[in-house]
Amino acid sequence: MFSKSNSNASPSVNAGFALNILIIHALGDVISPVIVGFLNDWYGDKNKSFLVVGFMFLIAGTLWLIGARYLQRDTNHVAERWNRRSIRANINNCK
Repeated sequence: MFSKSNSNASPSVNAGFALNILIIHALGDVISPVIVGFLNDWYGDKNKSFLVVGFMFLIAGTLWLIGARYLQRDTNHVAERWNRRSIRANINNCK
């Protein structure tokens, strides 16, 4: 059920992933039919409703591509902070 890359992650990281998946499904899968129904009522036309949804996909994809430019930098930054925190914890445990 868990991906192999997260098998060695701490419980707080796994809890974060679980919360992320819950939020994604709550905001996406659960509410999306309601939003499409609302748009259909608003415009009175399913074609217009799905055009609005398609346009939102384009906006989301564009924002994702912009954010993807920073993924490697942010991943390295988190790894550096995690390593510094681990080193500090090891030093404190040795005292």
